Amino acid sequence: LVGIAATSQAQEQTIKRLSKPISWAQYTYEAPAGITADGYSNPGENPSVSLQEFQTGASFPVYFGKSFRVMSGVSFTWHYFNFTGVDLYNINTFDISIPINVMIPINAEWMIMAVAAPGVHSDLKTVNQEDFKSAFLLLANYTYSENLQISVGAAYSRIFGEDRFFPAAGLTWKPAEAWTIRLVFPKPAVIYSLNDHLRFLIGAEPAGGEWNIENPVINNNNNEEYTFEFKGWRVGGGAEYDVTGRWTVYLDAGTTFSRTYKIENNDETILNSDANDTLSFRLGLQLRR
Repeated sequence: LVGIAATSQAQEQTIKRLSKPISWAQYTYEAPAGITADGYSNPGENPSVSLQEFQTGASFPVYFGKSFRVMSGVSFTWHYFNFTGVDLYNINTFDISIPINVMIPINAEWMIMAVAAPGVHSDLKTVNQEDFKSAFLLLANYTYSENLQISVGAAYSRIFGEDRFFPAAGLTWKPAEAWTIRLVFPKPAVIYSLNDHLRFLIGAEPAGGEWNIENPVINNNNNEEYTFEFKGWRVGGGAEYDVTGRWTVYLDAGTTFSRTYKIENNDETILNSDANDTLSFRLGLQLRR
């Protein structure tokens, strides 16, 4: 939903180009960062956690009519949380969703977008009704001019580490041919196009999630389920390069900050800790429309 809110500044001619499939894959790494784990820390060791994240997905057109268009697809994300110095197993979490995107062009200036993304958010050791959640987005895009587009809307998702509503609003402004300033919450960015193939950007985005997991404590036979929450923000910069007319590679690096980790259920809190700021990088490949 973050990506949709940030890139949905589509005009009528852009919508007509959505007939070709699009797919992507990216890998993210966050270096180890210190945490506190009262009651589960190993004596003489400094507890820490690192994160590896792999995401892939594809989208395709379902229906293109005169009054509205429908896109669908699939999205898969795997998180691997590596704990050291603490009596917790490493945690694998999975997000599998099927986003459905409806675009309704009103006229040359206005377009309405509605997105629903039902999916499973779990460690997949056991799957029940608590693992199924859905994210939503409703956005209105107004093209004020060729160089200025305004978005107003709201979303419901767990990208901040818990299910919550948040605004998805802002503007995209091109003050010059090479510059794009995208002040769209929650994923602002500034993009500079060196030429037709190479772009540099800086930006920020939330980094979080929530999953149902089995008890991760080592040597504990308790098979109860817990809620695992991860919150944070990523800020950094990078570059995109169009290898061909449709294939793009991108690399960025930066820092993840304001992070918290929480593992709890109604009876027990296993972990409730802030994490130190840490370095991160991301490498990705995208098949563009």
